[in-house]
Amino acid sequence: MNSSEPMTSLRNERKPCHFWVDNEVADCYQPIVGADAIWVYCRIARHANGAWIISPRLRGTSDTRVGLREMAEWCGKSADTVSRSLEVLELVGLITAEHGTRSKGRYALADVKDLVTREGGLYDREMGSFRLPDGRVDELKKQVRELRLKLARKKSGQSSVVGGKAQVAASVAQSDSLESGLFAASEAKCDRTVALDVQNCRSSSTASITEELKTAKEPTPPNPLASEGEARPEFTAEQLDHLAKTSGMERRQWEHYYREQNRKAAEAAEEERAKAKRLEELKQLLPDEPSAVKWVMRECGFVGDDRKRGLESVIAAVIAQEHARGRPLWHVAPAMVAAWIDYDRIGDLLACPYGPLKFYRLGIWMRRNSWRIDERKRERASASVGS
Repeated sequence: MNSSEPMTSLRNERKPCHFWVDNEVADCYQPIVGADAIWVYCRIARHANGAWIISPRLRGTSDTRVGLREMAEWCGKSADTVSRSLEVLELVGLITAEHGTRSKGRYALADVKDLVTREGGLYDREMGSFRLPDGRVDELKKQVRELRLKLARKKSGQSSVVGGKAQVAASVAQSDSLESGLFAASEAKCDRTVALDVQNCRSSSTASITEELKTAKEPTPPNPLASEGEARPEFTAEQLDHLAKTSGMERRQWEHYYREQNRKAAEAAEEERAKAKRLEELKQLLPDEPSAVKWVMRECGFVGDDRKRGLESVIAAVIAQEHARGRPLWHVAPAMVAAWIDYDRIGDLLACPYGPLKFYRLGIWMRRNSWRIDERKRERASASVGS
């Protein structure tokens, strides 16, 4: 740039004429639903008036119906791609849809932070957004993949079984693609509205395995997961059958690949069992609201502190309110405890710290993004530790 030319001002403050999207849409849901669905979400958020999406052509009226073709014009995508993206977004809860006639419907955006917290998400201070539990992420990815295959079959209008594997005719839009290894269905094609779980379709060991998986004439060899609670051998019967057909370096590479996949699957299954056991323990500990209140008081260390008079009634009111909204006690109580533990740990660094009474009464425990750190306090704390 010529030094004599004036520099364009930087984007350092919010100005009129903008729309907004929660951080969680990019951080939590983009890896689940994929780039196309997120782009469709951003484009419809551009035309949202409050929660409902309003067509620019119908502003000033009470009509909140929007057509797929019009949304496709906003997004620069085909109507089929937009339709599939909307179904994926509705599946994960980002939008609420009321389908009408003649490809018109009413669409509303969900409160994303409320959605993530209801799914058991916790605030990540480094990321500046809530994060979904890993188990819930895997569950949503599985549901989205199943929906994706269902839509591909519906689009093709026909399916056949050859050699024990479903083959779906490839008549989906050209922009849609899917590696066959994900569903063990050769030549199956779907849209890109769902993010691919690359760990299921490519090796994490060597480039040669990755290349073989991409260029193999047959679908990726099966790598079935063991049933929940079932002891996993080193290799499954299907894996052994595939290994018997290979030899030399190729066999060693596949052995390494299968061991890694089986190890990860075993670790994931063990983690799920631990979570399920902990959940059952919480269900027994928290059968009703009074038990949940006492448990929160005890776990946070509030029991026997005369300075915290009235705190128990506030906690009881919060638990009753969340329970009335449909949140189970074994989700609400642990979230309240975890929030206070995290808040108390950084209390000396907060710009405006609150006591436990206001922390729960004002709902600060649910809005971790409002926990502002005082940078001066942080610098002084770092200096004292360094000295």
